[in-house]
Amino acid sequence: MSLHINTDLVVGVYALGQWHPVTKGSLYFDAYEVAEHFDGENDRIDHYMLGLLYPNIKFEDRLSGDPGSIGENWRFLAPSATAGAQWIDSQNGLVVSMSIQEIKAWREDK
Repeated sequence: MSLHINTDLVVGVYALGQWHPVTKGSLYFDAYEVAEHFDGENDRIDHYMLGLLYPNIKFEDRLSGDPGSIGENWRFLAPSATAGAQWIDSQNGLVVSMSIQEIKAWREDK
């Protein structure tokens, strides 16, 4: 089974036990990373894949298939908390970001 999500028509997502209003056309999905900026250290920014922060997420080396091996060729096995969603709240204009695993439903305008 597959689901088709027309992100241009989404006006609400259900996540974290409530409906969140979405500005039509602002929803998109991408890799979800947390960035930490360090002033005065050559403007260093460290990125942490969100999937590394969730317990019990499985990953493997995509070349060797070795489980739990983090290196240059590693990848998350589905489902992955690394996939994220972001949108603009239609009520207050704020940008909302969260793991795609938190989203349980969405509303589309026709």
